[in-house]
Amino acid sequence: MKNFLLVFALLSVILSTDCMAAEVIFSEKFNKITSLEEIGFRKIRDNKRDVFKIDKGELRMACFHSPHKGTAYAKKIAVPEYGELNFELRISPAGVYNNFSLQMKLGNLLFSFRDPYWRIYRRKTNTWLYAGKISVNQYHKFRIRFNSVKKYAEFYVDDMKNPVLVDSESDIKADAAAELLIANYGHASGQINHALQNIELKKLDKSFFSSGADKPLKGTWIFYGIGFEDWRIAEIRKKCPEPIDDFFVQNIGSHPETTLNKYDLQPCPPVNIINLPAKIIFADMPLRPIPEYARRNIVEAVKKGASFLLLNGYFTLNKGDFLNTEIASMLPLDVSDRWNNVKVIGGISKKYNSVFAEYGKGTVGVFLNKKLSSQAEFDMLLDYIRNGRYDIL
Repeated sequence: MKNFLLVFALLSVILSTDCMAAEVIFSEKFNKITSLEEIGFRKIRDNKRDVFKIDKGELRMACFHSPHKGTAYAKKIAVPEYGELNFELRISPAGVYNNFSLQMKLGNLLFSFRDPYWRIYRRKTNTWLYAGKISVNQYHKFRIRFNSVKKYAEFYVDDMKNPVLVDSESDIKADAAAELLIANYGHASGQINHALQNIELKKLDKSFFSSGADKPLKGTWIFYGIGFEDWRIAEIRKKCPEPIDDFFVQNIGSHPETTLNKYDLQPCPPVNIINLPAKIIFADMPLRPIPEYARRNIVEAVKKGASFLLLNGYFTLNKGDFLNTEIASMLPLDVSDRWNNVKVIGGISKKYNSVFAEYGKGTVGVFLNKKLSSQAEFDMLLDYIRNGRYDIL
């Protein structure tokens, strides 16, 4: 009986903690209503051709070309300081679908959907941010997790662990009198059929957004740069401890051989993390697309005992904007000249053009060849990955 009471008490604490961490402000599954008006939405704009109806657990919207004048519904919903908006959406286009077709708004955070992108509007600069690709004619899960105090928002598509975009200058702000807006933006030439379901807005506890400094080490982060294939990274990945998170760089502009490349990272590490990585691997990785908060978490992980492995290439180190960064401070290298080869300024050099150093309680390993030079070199870096130590190499 005592054991039962102890277990019951522990479960009570866990459940009460969960309830404190996430309070549901608004939730709608569209399975017990026939119209948006029944749950407090009001029509603030009306296009007679548009049809908004609820059927079989879906809000179905047949929308037509009517730029900026499509049908719109709004409901007063308080936006908390810390929160999370979840929903599921399917877009089925017809005709020339080359612009917006559905617009949603939470308080002053505005976003729209356009094949193949989810786009976030930033008022301060009058620009749109791309928050990941979506496919038409199928449901996708979406999440916006936000911290209005520090002005950032994370955007997730299907993968609820790693966001497709982190906006560190978000317009999101807490507002007790805010609204949730669902609207036809009406730029597509043909009929667009949207289906929306499972909307949920949660208020999160401030503790949910704690920094990575107090997180335990677990798993592996792998950053795939421009020429990662030159390092047999797929084979390396098999030797890494689980869980493994993969982050891929994308060149989105300029010439790949210049120093003015424009990069994106898909997905991004989340701002709030459960664990710091025990191992981090950069494979020909430019530093530019890695957000500042993720760089800080990487450095913190190495300080606490993680192993960091940098595999060189033609688009990292000198040409990867490492200069004057916290990541560069961990490296026993001089990366001040972006055109010339890096210079080794510390650490312990090993064979196969590699250099190793300690940083905090962790270790740093750098393989300076531009690509894998031999099977022996590959075996050596695998030893470092497995052991996280260079003194045994």
